[in-house]
Amino acid sequence: KTFLVFQGRVLDAKGEPPRDDESILRVIRKHGLAKPGVIRILEKALDRVPDEIEALQSSNIWTANDIDRARRWQVLERAAEVFAWEKGRFTFEPEGDRAWSRPTPGVPFGQVILYGVRSYIRASGDDLARILRAGLDRAVRVVQGTGFEPARVGMTDKELKFWAEIDGTRTLRQLLATSPLAVSQTHRLVFALCRLGVLSLERSVSAPSTRPRETERAEALRERAADMKTRDVFGKLSLS
Repeated sequence: KTFLVFQGRVLDAKGEPPRDDESILRVIRKHGLAKPGVIRILEKALDRVPDEIEALQSSNIWTANDIDRARRWQVLERAAEVFAWEKGRFTFEPEGDRAWSRPTPGVPFGQVILYGVRSYIRASGDDLARILRAGLDRAVRVVQGTGFEPARVGMTDKELKFWAEIDGTRTLRQLLATSPLAVSQTHRLVFALCRLGVLSLERSVSAPSTRPRETERAEALRERAADMKTRDVFGKLSLS
């Protein structure tokens, strides 16, 4: 897959050989950008005019802004798809020939990465919960200087509300308890933002323990031994 990029934005991406499932009509259907009646009109227009953009323009049912919105969704899907690849190759061509790209301002890299990790990573909600379990009691902090703009990368209202609750002191566990998103969606969003380098999970600075480490370790070992004994049949019979 070849990416055409300019000033931090993806203007287009195409696969070699070209694939039918990258068509703009598929994207319109997938994201519900048009009602069934409008889609039928677009299908007829595409039968008459092979070029997708010309077909949309000739149908006279969408404004230029509507067409560009569909184009940006198409670019986003084409670019983010690589996050689901198990093997393959992609290249960036910042100075490449733009003749094959259809007109559009493109989409920011941040939006491509966030959408790709959030929508194409195959890990289940349980998998992501296990990955993030070690960071449950760590403070969630926004990494400064990344240039990430939440309002411009396609975050939903609920995701933006979750973002607003990140203050650098609340732990992931605390944020999960008050998140307006479902737990699985919150896990996926946090994982995506951490992979993007926008969020970090940092150990909270807590007061030093008043108990010696040796005492804490001894107690932990006793608790572990007691737990193992309850699961040991011979232990229950006082044979171990």
